[in-house]
Amino acid sequence: MQNPQQWRYAENQCIDSTASNKWIAKTLELIGLRGDCAEDDGSSIRVGHSHEYLEMVEGKFYAATNALLCQIINPLDKIIVAYEKFTAHARARGFESYHQHISELNHWSNIAYLRWLSEVDQRSDLRYAL
Repeated sequence: MQNPQQWRYAENQCIDSTASNKWIAKTLELIGLRGDCAEDDGSSIRVGHSHEYLEMVEGKFYAATNALLCQIINPLDKIIVAYEKFTAHARARGFESYHQHISELNHWSNIAYLRWLSEVDQRSDLRYAL
């Protein structure tokens, strides 16, 4: 399985905004989960990945994209919530020749799921990805 570090995604803690917190809280409450998504109780992990580095993988060159992918992973409630998704393809809009140089690991869902797997028991089922 691929990993984000192989494709030069740096892991960081995304800064949350009041607007994203309200949206996340309301969304979680609508599906019957705790709306606070509090990290202080140990059930949620706020994590982001940014793609800021040039890379050479298996002899092929890939450009830095400045992608920014932020999510909250909550293994207890079995949920991943995205709150910032600036993908490699979105960042490359308007630069058609750039698309051929985007790394193969470039979708938020793939990166978030790989991070999910690093936090949970392999038998843990993911219930929601928002």
